[in-house]
Amino acid sequence: MTVLKKTLFIDGDCSHFRLPFTVGRGIARLEIDFSYSPKCVADEGYSRGLLFECFEKGGFGGPETDGFLPLKNLVTLSVDAPSGECAGNAHRHDERQKIVISENGGSPGFYAVKIAEGEWSAVLSAFFVEKNGVTARIEIKAYRGVFT
Repeated sequence: MTVLKKTLFIDGDCSHFRLPFTVGRGIARLEIDFSYSPKCVADEGYSRGLLFECFEKGGFGGPETDGFLPLKNLVTLSVDAPSGECAGNAHRHDERQKIVISENGGSPGFYAVKIAEGEWSAVLSAFFVEKNGVTARIEIKAYRGVFT
């Protein structure tokens, strides 16, 4: 089992963070548990300020912000094979996800790919992260054998 952990901070638009991990010979299936926290931005004043700023930039004036609270952090996961080819991505809003990758298929958003020996990459894409940062955790389990 491999565990990758990273605290993310971004300034501006989306940022991407590549976290390498090694897969040994003879592996048939990867199971990845991905999570991040916190999901919601705790500072309501900070959230309201961001919303007003966005509304102003978009020319919407200052509509009521309550319907948009709480703001939610958003981090997604993609996985790249040693060849650099994308094995798939989980661009979902859930802060806890279980992902399967194998030659016989995988979780929605992931391709049926041969689990090659070598350095793979977990790529975290931070679309919104609060000022105090978000901690992401990726647990990777590799299995030998035949899976259908």
